[in-house]
Amino acid sequence: MNAFINEVNALRGKELTNEQADRLINLVQAIIGYLGGSPQAAGAPRIPTLESSALLQNYPNPFNPETWIPFTLKEKAQVVIRIYNLTGQLIKTLDLGEKEPGEYLSKDRAAYWNGHNDSGEEVASGIYFYQLRAGDKVLTKKMVVLK
Repeated sequence: MNAFINEVNALRGKELTNEQADRLINLVQAIIGYLGGSPQAAGAPRIPTLESSALLQNYPNPFNPETWIPFTLKEKAQVVIRIYNLTGQLIKTLDLGEKEPGEYLSKDRAAYWNGHNDSGEEVASGIYFYQLRAGDKVLTKKMVVLK
């Protein structure tokens, strides 16, 4: 993974912070696991399984103008993702409807957000919180819009 991070740093023209590198590695390992690889064999962190529902880190993060929000579901549930700004104001609601148990990790299955609010306006740069509601589960993470 160090070679991968070095390549990303070279492409960006600047180094990722340790936090950014850790997030990128976790995302890549989740994708490898989703594609049927075995990141655990390389000592990677355990990817959430269907033993529980989970909300994963959006990707890319930071992002501009769009991002995907991956999650897993232990059981069938109505799924809603709400996005809030730092003051707690509801910015966007993504009503995903009823979803079957499974992994929603790839771009064709994860929740998609185009960086616009419910009025169709592009949101400003900043930190936002996204909250997954699925059945009785409520999970929250943060993401960054960077323009």
